[in-house]
Amino acid sequence: MLRPWLAPALVALLLVIPGPAVAWESAKDIVHGSARVLDKGETIIGVVSPLAYGLHERVTVFTHPALHLLLTPNIWGRLSLLDDDTGLALETGYQQSLFAISSLGDYPGFFQLGLVASLLFTQSFQATVAGGYLVDFAPTELPDASYTTGFYWRSGAHLLFKRVNLVMLEVSGKVMRDVPVGVPTGKAIFARQLGRMRLGVGAAFGRFEVIPGDDPLWMYPWADVWWRF
Repeated sequence: MLRPWLAPALVALLLVIPGPAVAWESAKDIVHGSARVLDKGETIIGVVSPLAYGLHERVTVFTHPALHLLLTPNIWGRLSLLDDDTGLALETGYQQSLFAISSLGDYPGFFQLGLVASLLFTQSFQATVAGGYLVDFAPTELPDASYTTGFYWRSGAHLLFKRVNLVMLEVSGKVMRDVPVGVPTGKAIFARQLGRMRLGVGAAFGRFEVIPGDDPLWMYPWADVWWRF
């Protein structure tokens, strides 16, 4: 008789085993933070990074399942407009907590809509810039406002070494109406390709107020493991 735990155990084993080496062919293969999209039916599953799915040859959707469990609905989408050495895509995203942070019933979150462009300089190096319209719901800087609007921006780079080692750099920020310009945030990550599995380690930097009123964190370690099928 087949034990009930055997099937999930086999699936978990397939995810953990690195499997045959499948190197990144070029920096164009990097979807994280770029204008690139997945092939139709292709999937990325990670621990920290969002779940990504190729809904169409030109459309990829992203979501953080863990945030749904924390009652924070979220979804992002990327529509590829150009996919050559120069990639151009329309990107949008929505995230909002179901927990109100004030007696007025304000629910923190954001909505964004913009463009992202990635330029492949060599097979091993790709640079990305992005920007667009941003709505912040229940901004902490404006306690009497239910929302404020502004502009977000992002820039980054992907650098491949020997097709199995990857350095990812990203800096992002926002300029909001009636809000002082804050400190940009960023990430520096080294990732190693291990067959179908990718392992990444690095650090996030910026000004992070973990607990309002306490001293902010200026840097914290970052680690993730993800699979691409």
